[in-house]
Amino acid sequence: MKKIILSLAVIVLFAAGFRGCLFDITATNDPLAALLNAFFYGNTDGISHSYYVMGGDNGKVYTNLNPVTDIWTERNSTTTSNINDIKSAPIIDTTIVYAVCDNGVIIRSENEGVDWRNINSPTTRNLNSITVLNEDRFFAVGDSGVIIHTSNSGASWTTMNSGVTVKLNSVYYLNNFSIYVAGDKGTLLKSSNSGANWFKLNMEDTLSNLNKVGSLGSWFFGPIVGALSSNGSIYSSTNQNNFFPIPSPTTKGLYDMNFLNASSGFVTGDSGAAFYTTNGGNNWEESFFVNSLTQNRISAATRINDSTFAGIAGNDFIIFSGNESALPVELTAFYASVSFNDVKLIWSTSQETNNAGFDIERSRNNGQWIKTGFVKGAGNVTSQSNYTFTDADVETGNYNYRLKQTDFNGNYEYYDLANEVVIGLPDKFEVKQNYPNPFNPTTNLEFSIPHAGSVSLKIYDMQGREVAVLVNEVKPAGNYKIIFNGSNLSSGVYFYKLELNANGQTLNKVMKMLLTK
Repeated sequence: MKKIILSLAVIVLFAAGFRGCLFDITATNDPLAALLNAFFYGNTDGISHSYYVMGGDNGKVYTNLNPVTDIWTERNSTTTSNINDIKSAPIIDTTIVYAVCDNGVIIRSENEGVDWRNINSPTTRNLNSITVLNEDRFFAVGDSGVIIHTSNSGASWTTMNSGVTVKLNSVYYLNNFSIYVAGDKGTLLKSSNSGANWFKLNMEDTLSNLNKVGSLGSWFFGPIVGALSSNGSIYSSTNQNNFFPIPSPTTKGLYDMNFLNASSGFVTGDSGAAFYTTNGGNNWEESFFVNSLTQNRISAATRINDSTFAGIAGNDFIIFSGNESALPVELTAFYASVSFNDVKLIWSTSQETNNAGFDIERSRNNGQWIKTGFVKGAGNVTSQSNYTFTDADVETGNYNYRLKQTDFNGNYEYYDLANEVVIGLPDKFEVKQNYPNPFNPTTNLEFSIPHAGSVSLKIYDMQGREVAVLVNEVKPAGNYKIIFNGSNLSSGVYFYKLELNANGQTLNKVMKMLLTK
């Protein structure tokens, strides 16, 4: 077979978090004699030895040790059924490979896809996806709601009660207890007890088919689970139960995803669709030259290393590879918490190169971005760095935040906060303890009023004498912070009293504070 290699270089920002990408698409003029449906990349020793296995229609299987330079070798799969998915045990023994096929056929290889044999199967339904927990235990899903499980390499099987009859397209093993299945008509199932029972998760869209369920990386609080649909929708869950749509770059059907972390990853799909994000899906960029080289569905893709990605599109094997330096900062977590009208931003990096620091920027209702602060970076460091910044006294409203990371050469990247920050109206009358306390000479007094009304905030000494009036006016509902200056008072214990007259009711509260000079 004559090898065709097309190469094109372009300077872009790619999903794994690196600058500058070289896109190669490799194929044969045969063209591999089958439409390819499944692709697997294995790394048996974690360092040097890798292998590739592809499967497609009519039971065609191909293997390769170096697809950039070597010709794909066709193997005898022992079946003529269409091969729909190929997987290996993630850690235990990656030389053992399983494939699921139409007509319920399951085949196994014990030498990296070179030789295959049929194993027992409990169904004749088409099997569409497999997840392998270890050498002996795996789940497979297929048409008509089929879910099957074995814990002894297929010697015996358990057919699970999925509770649905739709076609199931993808199965994802999160941990020893949590397993997810995605299917047609917005079907998303979960088991929290190793597959013994299944329940349906609520989805916003119950009409589109879910083609894939898998990992969208991990953040500070744990793994993020994602799902892809036939209308281009992307769903994300940070608590492994509630799924919400995140911005999508396309209405084309999406079929695979691969994320390096919670920020950086890519999705692929119909008509050569390949999109990457570096901010957790808030913004996406199109891999233009990949789309221009193939109009076939990129049905499966995987990350080979931090700078190289590979997959299948129609009859072709494709490679995406980075050829320039890594991003100066690898962001691993970015989230926010709200207290009264203060927004605390927290983020972490796994490594930094030439990092001058971060501008903190805020936008209200997706409007203009304004800079609210700056945090100095760690410069050059290969260990984790943690950062915080508090945006104080933010008015009631909905806000987006982002970090503008700048290196010492003036180059910069944006990292968007995944969720909108809401500063809402308080639901109760509340007075906080002043801070600092003791104080000299200033301190902060914070309070919340749930309704508009007449508000007074006054300071009293130990004898009950009024020594200061800080507020005496009608105020709308909201959170407030008042700075009290006691420079004209002597040291001692003082009291501050908040009173609200609203809706025919009077609410008040008295708090104690200590002035020391």
